[in-house]
Amino acid sequence: MGDLFKLIDDFDVTEEEYWAAVNLLNALGSQTQFGLLSPGLGFDHFLDMRQDAIDAEAKRTGGTPRTIEGPLYVAGAPEADGFARLDDEATEGETMWLTGQVRDVDGTPIPGAKVEIWHANSLGGYSFFDPSQSEYNLRRTIYADSEGRYTARSIIPPGSAMRSLSRF
Repeated sequence: MGDLFKLIDDFDVTEEEYWAAVNLLNALGSQTQFGLLSPGLGFDHFLDMRQDAIDAEAKRTGGTPRTIEGPLYVAGAPEADGFARLDDEATEGETMWLTGQVRDVDGTPIPGAKVEIWHANSLGGYSFFDPSQSEYNLRRTIYADSEGRYTARSIIPPGSAMRSLSRF
C-alpha cells in the first residue's frame, strides 16, 4: 500500500483523476477488457523479466525467448491431439494451415507438447472479447504428436486483421 500512496504523492494525483481511474477499471472489468490494459502498463513484461532472472540464476538458458501471452490469451480452449480446426465453420475466410514441430534446446522433438493457438477474425475481433463470435472461436489447444508435430486448420482474415499469436 505504501507504494501506491507514494505514487499518488509523486504524481500529485487529484481526486478527480483517482476516481476517473477507478471508473475506467470498473468499466474494463465489466466488459472483460482489463486484460487489454495490463500489457499496456507493462505488468506482463515485468513478470517475464522476473522469470528470466530466476531462470538465469538457475542456469536455465536457450529455447524460445519468453514473451507476453497476449493480452488476448484465454485459458481453457478446446483440446485436441495432433490436429485441430480452429474456426467454428461459420467464420468466413480463406483456409489456412498452420504446422510446426516443438523441440527442446538440443533439437529433440517433444512428444505431447502443449501448443495454444489463437487469432483474430476478419474484423480483427477475438472470441471471448467479441460477443458476436462463438466461445473459443479461432482458439485451440493442440497436444503435439509423438514427433512433437502439430497441425491446425483455420481461416485467413483479410487485410491487417491477422494478428496471430501462439504460445508453446
